[in-house]
Parts: sequence; C-alpha cells; structure tokens
Amino acid sequence: TLAEPDRRLLARALDRKDAVAVTEVASPLTRQLLELLDATGASARAIPALLAIALPEAAKDQARRIAETVAVLRQRQPDLQITVDPVEFRGYQYHTGLCMTLFALGEQAELGRGGRYLCGDTEPATGITLYPDTIVSVAPPQTLRPRLYLPYGTPAATGTECRAQNYATVAGLAPHPAPHDEAARLGCSHIFQNGAIRPLEHD
Repeated sequence: TLAEPDRRLLARALDRKDAVAVTEVASPLTRQLLELLDATGASARAIPALLAIALPEAAKDQARRIAETVAVLRQRQPDLQITVDPVEFRGYQYHTGLCMTLFALGEQAELGRGGRYLCGDTEPATGITLYPDTIVSVAPPQTLRPRLYLPYGTPAATGTECRAQNYATVAGLAPHPAPHDEAARLGCSHIFQNGAIRPLEHD
C-alpha cells in the first residue's frame, strides 16, 4: 500500500498521463501502471496491449469486459471512433467497473459520462448522465419545416403526402370563412388550396 501523499501524487500523475511522474512515485505497481498508460488510445491498438498486461485476476476480468464491449460496439457501428483509457478515473467515484464518456466528433466537448455501479449498494446497474446544454451547443442548427395549413375537410391522405414532402401540417378543426387569415394566424407559410400547395404571400 501507498501512503496517502504518494497516492495523491500517483493519482494526479495518472490523470495527466504523465509517465515520468508515475516513475517518480515509488510503487510496486509502477511497471503495470506504465503498461496501462501505454494501452491508451484507439481501440484497435489499445485493446491488444491491455489484454497482454499481467494484471491481477479481478483487473484482468475488467480488461476482458472492455474488450467484449468494444467488440459489440464495433459489430453494431463499424465506423464509430472508440478510444480506450484504462487509467481514466475522473468523474463519478462510485463507479465499480467499465465506464464511458461520449464525445462530439470534431468538438472538444463531453456529451455524457456513465458506467457500471451498484444501485442501493447491492444491485449491479449501468447508467449514463447526458449533458443537455453541451449537446444543444454542439448540435447543428435545426432547420424548421415550412408550415402548411390544411383547411377543414382536407383528406387525411393529403396530409400524409404533404408531410412526405417535408411540410409540417396544421389541420383546420372546423370550417373557417377566411382560411388564408386562419393560416396566417396559425403561423403557416403555405396553404393547401384547389389541390395544390400554395405560398400564402402569393394568394
């Protein structure tokens, strides 16, 4: 075991991925920790390196679990970029096994974090916390569909066809003496009239 000051130094060194600082802390785990640091990066290289390390059996089970999880993800999403970091331990300290962090492609932003934990201290569970503010900030701007007013009595099939053409339809719920005015009141840019979609400003 390590004294608390050395544990803090070692944790900080691992957090910074500082191999030199790891070697400066006297520990019987130095060699294994350096090998774990080296088994970090793209999963295609990191997984074989991780499985080759002589780890305690409990840690070896976790390494195999990571490899199995990556294999399943690869099968489902072959183009998904997956990196592995066996010494990552920031964040929720109650995690008991495999953890994950979601990143936005091309953005320096975490979309969410999670992993395995014990629910009520006894029941194994897996969960992830998503960060809505971050997701919204990196998401591409949304283009609103043009709103199309369907006067009362327009066949349901017509509405289906219009939505297939990327219109957001607003159906009239009762006959209206001035359907153009009603369409404008409801914020529509188009109206279905005489069997055709027509821009309001052209009528």
